[in-house]
Amino acid sequence: MRETPESLTYGEHLPEVYRFAFLMTGSIPTAAEVLRLTVETAERGDLSDVRDPRRVKRWLFARARSLCARPLAMPDALEGFPGITPDAEGNRPDVASDATHQLVALFAGLPEAERSALILFYLYLFDPADLAETLGIKAAELTALLTRGRTLLQRQEVSRQNVATKG
Repeated sequence: MRETPESLTYGEHLPEVYRFAFLMTGSIPTAAEVLRLTVETAERGDLSDVRDPRRVKRWLFARARSLCARPLAMPDALEGFPGITPDAEGNRPDVASDATHQLVALFAGLPEAERSALILFYLYLFDPADLAETLGIKAAELTALLTRGRTLLQRQEVSRQNVATKG
C-alpha cells in the first residue's frame, strides 16, 4: 500500500519570504504584495506538485524571487528608505532595525541575480545545491555568481570608504 505524503505546510517560511522580498525590493508595500501573490499561488494549488517537505521552502523562495524580478502594480520602492517617517509613537513601519536599513542599502546596488544569490546564501543559509536549484542554475554558475556578488559588494565598500574620507 502506497503512503500518502503528509500535508505540506508553508506558513513557517512566510516571515522569511517576506524579509527576502523586502531585501530584494527595498519596499515594504512591494514585499507585502510579493508575499500575498506567493501565498495566493500556493493556495491556488501550484504548490500541490511539491511532495517533499524540504522542497517547499525552495518553491516559495523561487516564486518570491520571480515576483521580485518583475515590476508589480505597486508604488515605487520607498524613496529615502532610511528616513521612513515614524508613526506617532516614533516607530517606523515594519522595519526591524538600522541593520535592516544597512542591508537594504548594501544589496540595493547589486544586479538582481547577485542580490538573490547572496541574500539566500548568506542570510537564509541555503545549501549550495538547493540554492542552485532555486535559482535554476548549475553549481559552477552559482559559484561564479556568488564570487561576482562578493566582488561587487567589496567595490561598493571601497567606494563608500573613499567618499567618506574625502567628505
